[in-house]
Amino acid sequence: NSIRALVDEDPRKSKSAITQLSNILRNSLQVDKQRLVLLQDEMATVEDYLSLESIRYEERLNVEFEISKRTHKVKIPPLMIQTLVENGIKHGISRLKAGGTISVMARIEGDFLVVQIRNSGVYLNNKPSKLRGYGLDNTRKRIKLIYGDQARFAIKNETENTVLTELVLPKGY
Repeated sequence: NSIRALVDEDPRKSKSAITQLSNILRNSLQVDKQRLVLLQDEMATVEDYLSLESIRYEERLNVEFEISKRTHKVKIPPLMIQTLVENGIKHGISRLKAGGTISVMARIEGDFLVVQIRNSGVYLNNKPSKLRGYGLDNTRKRIKLIYGDQARFAIKNETENTVLTELVLPKGY
């Protein structure tokens, strides 16, 4: 809908948005059969997704990245970070009248890739199951299936208005 609204308002920007949407759809089809993808490829999808969301939220969405070059070739489950970023926008920023910030950080610590996603908002982990989505549960299951007990996943309120989602994955997969 955001793209459709842009067609008359800003045709050049709408073409760019269509390209980004095409990239996301192409990537999701390609990675559907892959067990793991390079972090740099996952981040390209995340950037396209956030560019599209920036159309929708305009000045209400601030995006920050801090991705160490050492992480680019580490393999991770496809669409995992994108799902967590989408979760932060859907359950955090979209509910805030003034909007907020989503930041994605990735670094290497020893033999592990550490990915931290911070978003404005509050994590309500006691919501009734019918109000929760499947993203977090699927993330936990995928991590357990691929990495067993070698990985960690956590989501918590870091401050009273910032949610921290953290993935710690072994980098040797």
